[in-house]
Amino acid sequence: MNQLIGKQILVAIWVCFGAGYPFYCWAAQAGLYRWLVDLELALQGKGPYVVHTSWLMVPTFFLSWIIPAALYRPALYMIDQLLPPPATIIEVPRPMNYAPAPAPAAGDWARNSVVICIAVGSLVSIVVGVRAGVIAYRKSSEAVTFEALNLADGVPPSSKHVKLTGLAVPSLKSQYTEQLRSAYLETYIPVVPPHWSQSDPVVYFLHPFRDSFGHTEPVMIGQTGVLIRDALPRAAVFLCKKHGIILGTPTFVLETDAHADVKFAAAFYCSIIGLAFFLPWASRLVRELFHRH
Repeated sequence: MNQLIGKQILVAIWVCFGAGYPFYCWAAQAGLYRWLVDLELALQGKGPYVVHTSWLMVPTFFLSWIIPAALYRPALYMIDQLLPPPATIIEVPRPMNYAPAPAPAAGDWARNSVVICIAVGSLVSIVVGVRAGVIAYRKSSEAVTFEALNLADGVPPSSKHVKLTGLAVPSLKSQYTEQLRSAYLETYIPVVPPHWSQSDPVVYFLHPFRDSFGHTEPVMIGQTGVLIRDALPRAAVFLCKKHGIILGTPTFVLETDAHADVKFAAAFYCSIIGLAFFLPWASRLVRELFHRH
């Protein structure tokens, strides 16, 4: 590998990181986005708490391009020092030839290895997206059976669809407003065993569609829903620590919608990304076929 190939790989890594890392931060609630959420909530003091998702994604996206750009020059210097320079092509004089150079054959671009890889990758992405959508649709229409989960027994469930029975503690709820295009009030209420104390870790949280707990006293609940592992958002984690709550490992969020674990987002994004790369390639190929015939 010479300097030219090394620089091309470096630019490709920079572009992929700048495009993919912000989406990872937003989807996984991690990295730069997590730190910015903590900073915004810390600046809001005692609340009310608001997470401006759109605003926080702007610096996340900006820093995702600036940080690799700052590392680009040192990496370029290392490539120049460690890798051999590209081979010099010595041009040999050719006899004068007045015949015009043959024009590139139509469709040569379609036989390029890079174009072929993009086309195959886009087709695979479309197939994966469609299949994921079909699987998600089938799961969303399946009948659900709820298993009893009583926190007083301490027996973990064998199914993620449960009827959770435990002591809800509304006074320790994590509540904030998520501002995207519209404002959504998010509430996460700890659900603990009856003999729970403040020094015990909290494993289960209730995520109600609306906060119907008009009181702050602990109350026994029996709520059906689906348990989602490690689904506590970063803002809720921050507020739990602010309230002095010790989080268990792992944590589970009980969604009252029995099909909340069925995600159509993966199918949608895979299909859109695949179509974005496949349609330009297919349209150009169709135009050339019409031009030939």
